[in-house]
Amino acid sequence: MNRFAGFVVLCVFGAVSLHATLLTSPLAGGTTTTFPDDVSSLCYSGPTSGPYPVAGFQVSASGGSACYPYSDSFGLQVNGTWDNGLIGDGSGGTTLTVDLGGLYSWVGGFVDYEIKFEGNPPDALPPVMAAIAADGVTVLESYDLSVFAPILTPGGYNEGAFRGIDYGSAEIRYLEFGGSHTLMHSITLGGSNVAEPATILLAGSALAAFGLGLLRRRRG
Repeated sequence: MNRFAGFVVLCVFGAVSLHATLLTSPLAGGTTTTFPDDVSSLCYSGPTSGPYPVAGFQVSASGGSACYPYSDSFGLQVNGTWDNGLIGDGSGGTTLTVDLGGLYSWVGGFVDYEIKFEGNPPDALPPVMAAIAADGVTVLESYDLSVFAPILTPGGYNEGAFRGIDYGSAEIRYLEFGGSHTLMHSITLGGSNVAEPATILLAGSALAAFGLGLLRRRRG
């Protein structure tokens, strides 16, 4: 069973984590990066593609063709058209993986997707978003967006909504999403547990002073 199929199973039978939350708006203190509107319209196809550097992230795809970034019109059928910078699924069954470059407690982005309807192929996949741990394998949490937080932009142009995952602790290293023609225009990160260099130095100095104090006590 491929990873995307595993996402669907998780969405049907329940969440991995009891403390994760699906976000419909970004939390306070996050940092947002918007994917560029690249006139080169880079699209790749095959079993796997990437990783490619996009706006400071490493983005890869599996299961079909992917665009990152993409500047031409991106049809979402009932949900209208997107004609701006994006990373997205170009074939109807691609999973995109964004390496966040660190560990975060919550992550999300401005997204939209093609709504499944009667005329779609029977194997059309739902839009799924998942938070992946540092090992690149463990699915911390995943959601079928069409079930838990549908996005409806009928006939819209460059419309969408924020969707994300709050895991509650800084364990998210990768954000994965995919389905039938899904796109992400920006990504927002928050809750990093990476200490600043000055903080690390201060903590090291305090620990050294504490150890020196213990040594002096023993000698006395």
